Amino acid sequence: MFFGPTYLIILNIYSICRIDDFAWGTKGLDSSKNQNEELKHTWKWIKILHVLKYIVWNAIISAILVTLGSGYSLRFFVTLVMIVIISLLMSVKVVLSCLYMLKYWCVYRPRDEQPRINHQSTIDTIVKEHERSIMQQIR
Repeated sequence: MFFGPTYLIILNIYSICRIDDFAWGTKGLDSSKNQNEELKHTWKWIKILHVLKYIVWNAIISAILVTLGSGYSLRFFVTLVMIVIISLLMSVKVVLSCLYMLKYWCVYRPRDEQPRINHQSTIDTIVKEHERSIMQQIR
């Protein structure tokens, strides 16, 4: 239990560091070398920025909580303020993502096209083609 937060931090940093590993599935990225190299370079910079951001924020929060001293009430209020700030940021992200989806469905979604549903399966087609010969074999 004592080392749980440390393991979580280490595993998160490791997973972010391995984000540019394309060995598990390229999905067509091997087709053009220039595009693949450009994508790897982009993922490398995204990885570096996210790892640095994660480490810096953890160091800042740890430094704040350690320097507050042994006062339980002060640590409690600082932790409460951080929870409120994180909750507000998450709620803003949720609201903005809902507004984006609403904009997408209202503006970019094609209204003329109705979804085409194929009610006839391949098995039905085969059975209808060979229905007479099947019925004769059954009789």
